[in-house]
Amino acid sequence: MALFLYFIFFSTWFFFNYKYHGFNASTFLISVYWISSVAAIILLYFYQTYDQEKILFSAVIFHLLCLFLFLAPIIRFGNIDIKRFRIPQFVNLKYFVWGIIIFSITSLVISSMKLRTVFSYDDLAQARALHNLRELYPESKNTIFTYIGGIGQHFSLLSLFFAFYFFIFYHKKKTLFILLFLSSFAIVIQNLSIVGRDGIIRWGLFFIFVYCFFKEDISRDVSKKIRVYFGIGSLPLAAFFIQISEAKFSGSGKGVFYSLVDYIGQPFIYFSYNFNQFIKGTTGGRMNFPSLYPASEQVSINNLNDTYYAHYNLNTFSTFVGSFYLDMGLIKTLDVALIFFLLLMLYFRNNKTYLFSQLIVFIILYEIILLGIFYYMFTSTEVINTFILTIGISIFLEFKAKRSSSKKKLN
Repeated sequence: MALFLYFIFFSTWFFFNYKYHGFNASTFLISVYWISSVAAIILLYFYQTYDQEKILFSAVIFHLLCLFLFLAPIIRFGNIDIKRFRIPQFVNLKYFVWGIIIFSITSLVISSMKLRTVFSYDDLAQARALHNLRELYPESKNTIFTYIGGIGQHFSLLSLFFAFYFFIFYHKKKTLFILLFLSSFAIVIQNLSIVGRDGIIRWGLFFIFVYCFFKEDISRDVSKKIRVYFGIGSLPLAAFFIQISEAKFSGSGKGVFYSLVDYIGQPFIYFSYNFNQFIKGTTGGRMNFPSLYPASEQVSINNLNDTYYAHYNLNTFSTFVGSFYLDMGLIKTLDVALIFFLLLMLYFRNNKTYLFSQLIVFIILYEIILLGIFYYMFTSTEVINTFILTIGISIFLEFKAKRSSSKKKLN
């Protein structure tokens, strides 16, 4: 019965946010977690895969507390209208988006060249197995373009956000819109090049988020065009998703439907599975925040079963809070959640207008929380550096805009 607490909690939160703000970006974020809770209930009560006795009230209560602390500032900020942000004028913003485009398109081209290798295999499961053994591209070498491409894939969802922004507010800048929209697929193609589905899911979820975020500023005609673009982009992605899913799950004997429900619903189940055993954590933050430690002290979650006993694979979904918990334990995870809540509520305090850098921080954090329904996936130093670079550029653009405004007043 403890699992129903998730359903009740997110249903209530969804109801009140929808009542006062409609189906916006924040309501969508809550709905993703609500859907996962429904899938978890289906898994636990309609299938015999998971042990009901391992779903603990104490684990669920702690998990919900941490989820509230992490989600609340994002939900609050996501209810703000885009018009309340001081976004730089086109003359300054174009340099920002051109940088995003260059990096993302580079990633798109590099990853596209690898797809021929992936789809040369009749069995995509074999290609995935070779990737896990690092034998799919045995002769590949790292170059400056590889590094740029790695950064570009993390810029690609930002490309999607600004594709919407230009389409709505600078509709005459069609070239920029098309390039931004195309470059948003960098994360998809990169993930397909390693026979993964995460990129497709991430792109689809982020598309819905951006649409909901700009919904109040989208006219009926523009909305129709956006749905067409979504269809153009999503139909081939859906085909790839189904093909990869069938290759991965066809041999499980449980069918693709069960496997997809399991994919969505297992995070709330595995958090309870891990709760008692890892109450003190494992590596004290070295798995999820490796950039804070020397390379010799960094740890991968992939080999945890070699060190810690469990009758299930520890490299499973348990939400981003579960990733922190497995790494840092109860006290440190709660500390991080409390600090995050207090700092973000202060940073996103209620103002008449908001800075461009605050919007960028919100987009990054929304991405982390949204995709965190599965696990915390932003552990690499490359990703952290990309986030810092993006925020730094946004602050520079604010400074430049403020300086230009001051000069105009003096003149």
